Amino acid sequence: MTDNLYDYVFWYNTYEKYWYAIPTKHYTSFFAGKKSIPGVFLSKDVTTLMDVVMNNDIYNQQPS
Repeated sequence: MTDNLYDYVFWYNTYEKYWYAIPTKHYTSFFAGKKSIPGVFLSKDVTTLMDVVMNNDIYNQQPS
């Protein structure tokens, strides 16, 4: 399950005081200002965010 963490960039926004988990394949779009990207999660606690990423079966499912 921790393999899911390799597919994300974790970023802390000091102004909003939120941690973001951004899919690596979309991080350039995210930092260019596009905020409505599927698979982006945010939380006040990085540990909670890691749990969400590791257990997010809906987004991380491989197409059959």
